[in-house]
Amino acid sequence: MTRRVRAGVAIAVAVLLCGPLAACSNSADGSPEPAISVSDSEGSLVIGEGSELPADWPTDIPAPEGLLLQSVVTADGSTIALYLGPGNASVIAQEVTTELVANGYTAQGSTSAGFETTTTYTKGSTSVDVSVSQTGTDASITLTVRSGQ
Repeated sequence: MTRRVRAGVAIAVAVLLCGPLAACSNSADGSPEPAISVSDSEGSLVIGEGSELPADWPTDIPAPEGLLLQSVVTADGSTIALYLGPGNASVIAQEVTTELVANGYTAQGSTSAGFETTTTYTKGSTSVDVSVSQTGTDASITLTVRSGQ
């Protein structure tokens, strides 16, 4: 199984687990900690509210406004960040798109599969896939970042 496929499987698992795990909190101050955190020499997987972007996440890639970061997968030179929450996915994605373009990213094309649309943006050697889906009143925005490829 390729690493990209494994990362996709990890995201699918994250989507299935995020709902029940999002409210978990293990710290004394009540701040949420990730429900699952696994890493090895090939990458890492963090699932649950309290997930954090890696230190090398490009500062010019915006977080979707109003959505919570629910999982981060890092493998094979890519980082996948999944944001979930109530809201209009199209409006939130447009805000992300506007900021990406303002930061010098150029749209390369879009694909749709079922209820999800993915648009790829590039700037230099950095590529960002913005995947958007809406389920009822909940929005899902996934940002996949590949640098130096």
